[in-house]
Amino acid sequence: MSRSGIYAVVVVAIVVLVVSSGIYFGLFREKAEEKEVPPKSESTPSKEVGAEEATNKVLEYMNSYLKTQGVEAKLVGVEEYKGLYRLKIDVNGRVFEVYSTKDGSLMFDKASPIPISGEGLSKEEIANKTIDYINSVLKEQGMPEIKLVGVEEYKGLYRLKIDIGQGRVVESYVTKDGSVFFPQAYDTSQLYEGFDAPDSEVVNVKFFVMSFCPYGNIAEEALMPVYQLLGEEKVEWEPHYVIYGKRYCEILVQRGNVPDMDSCRENYCIAKDEETWYCSMHGIQELNQDVRELCVWKYYPHDVWWKFVKEVNQSCNSRNADTCWEQIAEKLGINLEQVKKCQAEEAISLLEGETSLNSKYNVRGSPTVFINDKVYRGERTPEAYKNAICSGFKVPPKECGETLSGGGKSPRGSCGG
Repeated sequence: MSRSGIYAVVVVAIVVLVVSSGIYFGLFREKAEEKEVPPKSESTPSKEVGAEEATNKVLEYMNSYLKTQGVEAKLVGVEEYKGLYRLKIDVNGRVFEVYSTKDGSLMFDKASPIPISGEGLSKEEIANKTIDYINSVLKEQGMPEIKLVGVEEYKGLYRLKIDIGQGRVVESYVTKDGSVFFPQAYDTSQLYEGFDAPDSEVVNVKFFVMSFCPYGNIAEEALMPVYQLLGEEKVEWEPHYVIYGKRYCEILVQRGNVPDMDSCRENYCIAKDEETWYCSMHGIQELNQDVRELCVWKYYPHDVWWKFVKEVNQSCNSRNADTCWEQIAEKLGINLEQVKKCQAEEAISLLEGETSLNSKYNVRGSPTVFINDKVYRGERTPEAYKNAICSGFKVPPKECGETLSGGGKSPRGSCGG
């Protein structure tokens, strides 16, 4: 694994090594976001059960997810590897490796070799060297450091508790010789049971994004065909935006991303007063675009909003949005002066509403989707979103029987969180 690969691990909150588009990777990252795994235990040994039984646990876990897409994981081979089992798995003709503890209770979908020699070192020394290496890569990229909170022996590995900022602590693993880093473990006892929204006559869909978060844009693109299929009589659609407060700037200043609070306020935020700030992860132009999209949703037919957002996502970015949006709006018949007036006069009230919903639903990352107020963490494809939304109807409309194509790639990353 290259240094840039390690960088990707940390940027996406340690839990995602790379942005993968295959069936398998998308399915399992859903569970990683949903649950904390494994349960806490001090120096828990791995009770070996034999390669066959351990492998069966892993395959059962994987196939509980994969069956929803009509495919199956099959074992190609298994071998011992640094106190673990390394499994070669075939999914739909694609062969890749996963790893499991000797008791089969934990699975790892990605291993990252790191340049550490742990011979003769304690677990604390190995953990610190692992964090130091990751931070050396982050420093090159101008990213804030992560911090080691604790380390313990767990099932033949060292389990690291890592502070990645904004009060979030994640668990990662490293082999006892310090040579291989595992960003995320999956509890193989947590079989996938599918998504079922609470039932209602009209289904409510709230989706929270950042206007220039690529993962949020993918979610919007996948939701659009569902909107076109089900319309607004059957589904109440609510686009919302992930907004941070003044604390976000305090963190950026503490970590050296910006020189001071004034600079952060100018480049990331709109302030109501000295204490109430509304900030966006990718800067002030993203925040401005969030407000413009809220204005378009408020004052124009929602079909226009979907077209506007789609074209902005394709043509603009967080560095040019304040000018780029205008040509798109004019083409779609959106009155520029009306949107600018809304932005000037209603930005604070609109952002107050978004912040209130962010707090109510504990939203921290883009995208976050709620269906009848139940969080959805499944695949980000039109068909998957349609099925999840249709699960919320007391009596599903006939449109739920239609199959939506497209969206084969479904990366499981997020911005923030």
